[in-house]
Amino acid sequence: MAASVVVALLTSAVMQTSPVPAEASRLSGAYRWESGGIVDILPWEELGPRRLVAFDDQGSVRALTQIGPRTFTVGKTIAVPEPVAARVQFDPADASSPAQTLLWEADGQPPRVARRIEDHRAEAVSFKSGATRLAGTLMIPPTAGPHPALVLLHGSGPQDRNGTLPFARFLVRHGVALLAFDKRGVGSSQGDWREASFETLADDALAAVACLRSRRDIDKKRIGLFGVSQGGWIGPLAASRSRKVSLVVSISGPGVTPAEQTLDLTESELRIEGVADDEVGEALGLMKLAFRYGRTGTGWDDYAAALARSQERSWLPYLRLPSGAQDAAWKQQRLFYHYDPEPALAALRCPVLALLGDKDSGIPVEKNRSRWQAALTRGGYRDHTLVVVPGADHLMFEANSGSMFEIPSLDRFVPDYRKILLDWLRPRFGLS
Repeated sequence: MAASVVVALLTSAVMQTSPVPAEASRLSGAYRWESGGIVDILPWEELGPRRLVAFDDQGSVRALTQIGPRTFTVGKTIAVPEPVAARVQFDPADASSPAQTLLWEADGQPPRVARRIEDHRAEAVSFKSGATRLAGTLMIPPTAGPHPALVLLHGSGPQDRNGTLPFARFLVRHGVALLAFDKRGVGSSQGDWREASFETLADDALAAVACLRSRRDIDKKRIGLFGVSQGGWIGPLAASRSRKVSLVVSISGPGVTPAEQTLDLTESELRIEGVADDEVGEALGLMKLAFRYGRTGTGWDDYAAALARSQERSWLPYLRLPSGAQDAAWKQQRLFYHYDPEPALAALRCPVLALLGDKDSGIPVEKNRSRWQAALTRGGYRDHTLVVVPGADHLMFEANSGSMFEIPSLDRFVPDYRKILLDWLRPRFGLS
């Protein structure tokens, strides 16, 4: 996600259910339905801690809730577990063995069976970014190489190697290798994401590119960066600093500063929730005072007084603003909240695809599309494609209001998402 307030909104909206068992890695994988089509099972904490999620190739997304050994249920929507819509059983029942089949029993429908397929070879990798060692997984297609490859870049917060994977996992079946790694201080990676500037995260992205370039099974001339949300800032920044990046894909990457994007998100969410105009103005004014203090170190008294006046407001917890002058959150604000993406976008000299959802509550589509367009046009490199995706929210889910609060009650990715991505990558990566 783009900023901490987004994480807060989504976390408060998602219903927490039973944790995924330790054997989740033995359930994860691609399964082919006997009737045709594929469903991917993988952990995705975007829908809550340790959640195992099913993504089928028609775009449907369902969080799994464990009810017994290798037995789960799913609800009728993405992350609302009840009423139960289907029961999912993985076999064999032996928890020490990788699952080979899954049985999907939905109310009022014939049972469906899917069998595991080996659509890639997974290899643990590690690489250094400066003095920091980062760890991840390289997913390699089973076809003959050398393969084109994408480095998957995280959204904000403590994302592991699975954070961006659902947006790109299907590409391995089209011959694209995927390098997904744990963000600094997450999983098996060293460091601390809370102390990393955008420039540092861009260094991490380029270190991943260097890791891929060292391999014989990867085509050095076809290595791209794929970022979602915050990764939509990091990808262009990294590519602007290296001619070794062959292309950039941004999913819901803003064209404005993180501070401005956070203000836009807050205003949109509060208005969707029916907060009165004067209170929306109060909330935004308070945030602007916080950003001024975080950026300059001045104006503390004004901020503290405004914060005190807002203590009884129902919206205050969602802003997640620091309450003390020595709070560690101020350092994080200084690290990246005022990053301007325009210079990096103008400096790009590789093909760019940017997708923006027209119902994204945090990224007003016309403002951000025009900022992207102006920067890329000023830079003079012509191979850029900006796509406004109808009906899509921040996660490219098919949305109603676009609010983060409605995500659990949605159903799927927008139908055109995979097609847009594949159609753009085919000629640039030489895909069939």
